[in-house]
Amino acid sequence: MHMRLQSYVTKLFIAYMMLGVAVGIAFSILVPAIIAIPDESRVFFTVFAVSAGVLLGLLNFLVARQFIVRCTSMFQDVLDRVRNGDYTARSLYAGSDVVRSMSDALNRTITSLEQKDFSMLHDRLTGLPNREALDRMFAEKAGRRKLFFIDLDQFKKVNDSYGHAAGDQLLQDIAKRLQQLDSRLTTRSFRYGGDEFIVIADEQMTEERLNQQLVNSFAEPFYIGDIPYQLKWSLGSHSFEGSLSSYAAILEVADQRMYQAKQTGARHTIS
Repeated sequence: MHMRLQSYVTKLFIAYMMLGVAVGIAFSILVPAIIAIPDESRVFFTVFAVSAGVLLGLLNFLVARQFIVRCTSMFQDVLDRVRNGDYTARSLYAGSDVVRSMSDALNRTITSLEQKDFSMLHDRLTGLPNREALDRMFAEKAGRRKLFFIDLDQFKKVNDSYGHAAGDQLLQDIAKRLQQLDSRLTTRSFRYGGDEFIVIADEQMTEERLNQQLVNSFAEPFYIGDIPYQLKWSLGSHSFEGSLSSYAAILEVADQRMYQAKQTGARHTIS
């Protein structure tokens, strides 16, 4: 981009200098036709006119160059923020010229990218962050944290007994409660797949404390149609420090611990 900008600025400089020379020459020809200039001053006047034209061209070039640099710098800052994941970045150019059109086009592109990125990183059914978002989270350098693997017990019976639409609605209701939990505890909930959820918390969070928080969050009954549903779940956890290389192993340990809890009957429910 810098090479292209330099090339464009160089061409702009040459164009303004040639225009300045042309204006100066035209001025030195037209003025004597209107105003009598002594012959001995003709050469001096021509040099003066051409020099003034060149100076005027240089001045226009410097103004145009400064405008271009400021606009490209503004666009570059916006693009850098977007590249770093900040989709709130917008170009705030308030003119009504071609730069405004470019600014509006850039903002529309950022909005489109934001929507696509959100769709890619969030589960379509529940709106929770999905596996792709979990992958990215593991790449963050944020110290030691704890992963909780949550599996709903006997969820298949909901689909079998009441239909998949009822199961989907129940998952959406659970996701809303998890989002509310996140806002209170600054945890991050993900839908891992099916009836499995993952909660990321700081290392001090214990299974007992998270379970109690889940009990509180799920205390208000869930309903399948008009029928109250008693939610049950199994929970396993594992501490980790963000690393994509250890991602699979961390999930496997938490999954195994959750499965052990399920097998030993250490299920959690609303009493």
